[in-house]
Amino acid sequence: MIELLLSLVLTGTIVSSEPKNSFAQINGHLYQVGQKVEGYQIVKIVPTKVTLKDGHKTWVLDVADNNVLERLEGVERCGDRIKITKKLYEYVTDENLPTVIMQAASEAVYDERGNIRGFGLYDMDTGSIFDLVGLEDGDVVIAIDGQPLDGVLESINLLKRTRAKKKFTVTLIREGQEKTFKIEVI
Repeated sequence: MIELLLSLVLTGTIVSSEPKNSFAQINGHLYQVGQKVEGYQIVKIVPTKVTLKDGHKTWVLDVADNNVLERLEGVERCGDRIKITKKLYEYVTDENLPTVIMQAASEAVYDERGNIRGFGLYDMDTGSIFDLVGLEDGDVVIAIDGQPLDGVLESINLLKRTRAKKKFTVTLIREGQEKTFKIEVI
């Protein structure tokens, strides 16, 4: 029997073809398959759903239907240059970062040797930071400030480290072409 567990709130998932590289944000924290959250073991992570087990019961969490960042302002785009207000940038890179990341579905993209090459983005929320800075469905983000994105946690930490900078770059592949955006925090 599958029941809905209401005491836990799933705000999003980052799904990989390798289950060990998938993440779910539950109650504001990131978890992977095999980890426990409040005594429940995560057994499966798929787009918008997480399956947990507690003894003989199976529980399914669905993505919460609430967009914490319904309206963001403070982005100016001009070609490959993007200006973001300091207030907005601090908001999206502070404790809100896990929630912000969940505003787009993502999937790890692998190179020919099976190493993570970056993260493909799709189903971005309208009005999300991804939308505002001009990212498009199918973009594969491969580097931040020249550092390759080769793991979920490493990528999140790399993004957090940009908080101390006024300028940095984000490199992606769009329709087979590499493109670099220059970000300036104003």
